[in-house]
Amino acid sequence: MHNSEELKVIYESRYKNASDQKGKREIVLYQKYRKLLVSKKFQTNVHLLDLGCGIGYKTVGFSLPKENILAIDLSENAIDFCISQHKIDKVDFKAMDAFEVLGEFELITAFGFSLFNTDNNDRFIEVLEHFYTNNLSKEKGNMLLIGSFTDFSGGGKDSWYLHTKSDIEYIQKKIEEQFPLKVSIVFPHKMISNYFGFGFYNFAAEILKLIIKRKRTFFIRIEHE
Repeated sequence: MHNSEELKVIYESRYKNASDQKGKREIVLYQKYRKLLVSKKFQTNVHLLDLGCGIGYKTVGFSLPKENILAIDLSENAIDFCISQHKIDKVDFKAMDAFEVLGEFELITAFGFSLFNTDNNDRFIEVLEHFYTNNLSKEKGNMLLIGSFTDFSGGGKDSWYLHTKSDIEYIQKKIEEQFPLKVSIVFPHKMISNYFGFGFYNFAAEILKLIIKRKRTFFIRIEHE
């Protein structure tokens, strides 16, 4: 399990030569996920915190016009790229430690946040508790949305990602036992609207991911009751 200092070194190196390759694809994907994953409450502008934004294409795709967003990443290289590439007034890209974020948000997203994408399930709960306690506005329906992928093999190459069905079931049970939160596990590939309405390229890419790459994107949707 990596700490913040180790993760910073890893991601500074990863984003040293950041580019817009596949950027348009990610924007389209996350525009789609916004519609698939969140309630009507979040189809209008809200105050959003995006943890581990990387080079920002997921953030941009998931955002709505004029939405107030704080998008953070440990990597200064990633944030420099975001500031130069994404000219969006209401998105504030900052290089900072996620545990130093102040203020409350109606919607918290984590689509590439390594401290959630861990095979240490109890550590996952500890990280969640921090953001639930310090940053999630406690109004009913407010949400944390955590994204990852799996093939359920239990033998993935990268231990930062959740792999098994039992991991996900354990996390769901522990969250609902410890917090006044409802947990849903959402697999977009099981929803017919995942494939249609976004162009043939989207359809082909989704089929390729499932059949050839054997990757199943999933989201842990955590709502305040």
